[in-house]
Amino acid sequence: MELEAIFQQFNKDLLAYIYRMCDSRQLSEDVVQETFVRATVNQELLKTLHKNQVKSWLYRTARNIYIDVVRAGTLRENPDDDIPESMEEPEDYSRIEWSQLLEELPGRQGVIMYMRYVEGYTAEDIGKILEMPSGTVRYEISMARKTLRTSMKNYWKR
Repeated sequence: MELEAIFQQFNKDLLAYIYRMCDSRQLSEDVVQETFVRATVNQELLKTLHKNQVKSWLYRTARNIYIDVVRAGTLRENPDDDIPESMEEPEDYSRIEWSQLLEELPGRQGVIMYMRYVEGYTAEDIGKILEMPSGTVRYEISMARKTLRTSMKNYWKR
């Protein structure tokens, strides 16, 4: 099989396979990209294989790359690829939308996220201001990110 045909036929399914393992779009795209880089290097081998053998080779290679990433410790426990690192206005969102999202967060999470990403406070600073341990602040930020991630996924499914 030609490399372009292999890519066209298996790219989406391979992305879905890796995404189910890691729940991170960015990481799954990186793994699949590296898989096709290796397929390019081994193009002559792949030309000699039957379609099912090519598919097995791709899935095994992608899984091994993912395992290597996990073993190397470069995988983040809580992928934040759907949440921007900074609350500065991205081109496709207005401040009003971010304010609305933060207002929907339960309890102190909206306040903590605002302090962290808009005002730029560290977890330690927020803890001192709100009189709570910095570990609790980091936990609240993590929970807020999960809530925002879910809200954004539900928003884009509409």
